[in-house]
Amino acid sequence: MLLALCIALPALFLIGMIYSALKEQKRLEKDVLAPLVAKRKAEREKLMAYYRDKGDLKTLEELQKKPLFDDPSLKDE
Repeated sequence: MLLALCIALPALFLIGMIYSALKEQKRLEKDVLAPLVAKRKAEREKLMAYYRDKGDLKTLEELQKKPLFDDPSLKDE
């Protein structure tokens, strides 16, 4: 009985921690990330409309190829 308790308690703790982390991740995706992505998309569309109206096709093509979120750690040197 004591052995089962010694095995079950850490396992239940891990399950609880994983559940809590997944719940927190979903909350952050909804509350923090969604507005940030919407804001970035709006800014990008505004820039693309500006360069489209200006007629600067080179900058417009570069902007279209560029990802929405730049990660400096992933850039090739």
